[in-house]
Amino acid sequence: MKKIAVILGGIVLVLILILLLAPFLVDLSFVKSRYLPQVEAALGRSVDVGSVRLSLWPLGVQLKNVVVRDDPQFSPEDFFRSDSVVVSFRLLPLLQKRVEVEELLIQSPALQLIQDASGKWNTSTLGGGGKSPPGGATSPQEQRPIGILADEVIVKNGRIAYVRRVKGGPPLSTAAEDFDLNLSNLQLGEIASIDLETRIEPQGKQTSLKGRVGPLTTALKPETIDLSGTVGRSDLHLQGGYQKGRLLLTANAKQVDLDEIMLLLPQGGSPPQKTSPPPGPPPSSPGAAPMEVDFNLEEVLVKGMTISDLSGRAKVNRRWGALEDLSGDIWGGHFTGSGRVGLSSGAFPFMTDFALENASLGSVIRQFVPIDPEIFSGEASVGLTLQGSGGSWGALSKTLTGKGEWEVGEGEIKNVNLLRESLATLQILDQVQLPLEPNTRFSSAKGGLQVEAGRIGLSRLSMDNPLFDLLGEGEVGLDGLYHLLGEMRLAESVTQKIRSTPVGSLLPMERGRLEIPIEIAGTPQGARLALREEALKETAAKQLRERLTERLEKEGLGGLLQR
Repeated sequence: MKKIAVILGGIVLVLILILLLAPFLVDLSFVKSRYLPQVEAALGRSVDVGSVRLSLWPLGVQLKNVVVRDDPQFSPEDFFRSDSVVVSFRLLPLLQKRVEVEELLIQSPALQLIQDASGKWNTSTLGGGGKSPPGGATSPQEQRPIGILADEVIVKNGRIAYVRRVKGGPPLSTAAEDFDLNLSNLQLGEIASIDLETRIEPQGKQTSLKGRVGPLTTALKPETIDLSGTVGRSDLHLQGGYQKGRLLLTANAKQVDLDEIMLLLPQGGSPPQKTSPPPGPPPSSPGAAPMEVDFNLEEVLVKGMTISDLSGRAKVNRRWGALEDLSGDIWGGHFTGSGRVGLSSGAFPFMTDFALENASLGSVIRQFVPIDPEIFSGEASVGLTLQGSGGSWGALSKTLTGKGEWEVGEGEIKNVNLLRESLATLQILDQVQLPLEPNTRFSSAKGGLQVEAGRIGLSRLSMDNPLFDLLGEGEVGLDGLYHLLGEMRLAESVTQKIRSTPVGSLLPMERGRLEIPIEIAGTPQGARLALREEALKETAAKQLRERLTERLEKEGLGGLLQR
């Protein structure tokens, strides 16, 4: 009995040794010589594998030091490399001479995506760049994309680098580090599960994606898409799928920080140029199915602005994106609009039309000009068309152009009374008894505006006050400097009191109402109000000419000379 146990133990030991030594004893070098040329032909790239070994647990093949070279016209470096790729097979189908992949494990892969200055990607030449082989067109089966079917695909500790080359400057880059991906049930006709975690550098923003996609088809157009992801502080939930060749999605989010997301893209390059999007919707790229996304986002941060309850529809292809039926709340008011944005360059040229109603005047001014918002109050409405380009507010402000109309109802300028300042400048404030408040109230203010590369031009400016009407024009810089030229047309009651003063005869008169020509200029820290002396001199000269003409008509030249 003891002898039998020793024999069985020896057999078990031999089997264990065989299992341990089998990966080193079984020569799989023929796999490289037989299949590597086929892989190179399919990819259109040079491929190298350090070694091919048998793996018994799990049962499969292990490829060490896998390298796929890049297209030389893009880079002499590697397009893809991995320390280890393990392909595990199902045992039962293998015994029946069928190869079915149970798991694909890719350890420490590195992938480099390059976009040249013309916008062409290094992936565009994979598989021969889509060219048909000599002798005729490829069959539908040959045109199917290369794919991997497995119960599970696992990527551990990977890196995906994106490099964008620009004219006249160094290349721009960003990378997804510590890339971990788990794809489950990756089989045709099945719904696959996705679990992804990575970190975007150099900003260090954590990114995740989880959900389900399927059923999988060779055309890669799943009917069901249910994904939830995060990028830094942003979260997004996508639901939908392909319907009749079109990708239709619904997006919901509690918060989307577009400023943060834009910074994840490579920044820099040549200064953005004025680029006008086409007048119509973005053209569909040949062979690319359009994508439509109905979105409802609770909070969106963009260019320093906070938008609440943003909803609408986006139509996107590889070149342009169109926004329709936009609706949301901003600056205490509600807006509607539409827009278009270019996606083929880092400058992101855009055009938008929008209407804003019942917004806080102070909040609007604070957004564009560094002035204390508590100074101004009132409900503002704006209709505006804007266009520009740039991934950051600094770049955008240099290209932003547009025009529109604005109006503010029942407003107030605190701690400033324009009429008091004007009368003080005329040195007649103590001669005129008027009930003047410390602030300037107005029932309405309106006009036109033009936005041009760092400045906001004001035209046809009018303001209604019980004691005066203000008419003028001017400009406000995005740096906070402002300059306004105008006329204060005084009410008849105020006109009568000022006409009795010596200064009253020097002021212009229009339809029985005196006008005070003023100039307002200043910075966010302070303002200056002054009289436009040239206008007063013109009025005095005009009055002198009128008196001389009147006397000349009455007394003749001789009488005038005698005087």
